[in-house]
Amino acid sequence: MALRPHHIGIVVDDLQEALRFYTTDLDCRQVTGTFVIDRPDYGVKYAFVGAKNEGGMLIELLEPMRGDLKEQLREKGPGAICELCFVVDDIESFYDQMKQKGIIMEDRNGRPLTTRKYDKMEATGNKAAYLPREAAQGTWVEILEQSGTKY
Repeated sequence: MALRPHHIGIVVDDLQEALRFYTTDLDCRQVTGTFVIDRPDYGVKYAFVGAKNEGGMLIELLEPMRGDLKEQLREKGPGAICELCFVVDDIESFYDQMKQKGIIMEDRNGRPLTTRKYDKMEATGNKAAYLPREAAQGTWVEILEQSGTKY
């Protein structure tokens, strides 16, 4: 199980202003365009930034429209770290290893993944699953297989 750090997620109340700050004031590069997920139960606009030199951990800036991230923005305010993400080569093997340890991975909404091993991310086509927050001492940990768009 080779985990590689990929990104941290930060909730913001204005994605465009956050992108301006990171790219102009901090001289980061914008790694992706803006992605939008717009479902009745969950809505978010997000983009990734990183250091000018390639490599290293990325920052995912998330402007929630509704759902659990919107609630987190209300509770903790803009700038709160909302997730830590690791990349794996094979998310299904990772799922199986966690299950053997008694840990059932969850979907983006915190529902146990019992009939499938991951969710396909609609904006990028990548595969993702999440460790239960209780197992990770309250941290939301995303496990990502970059089988679609790589960033």
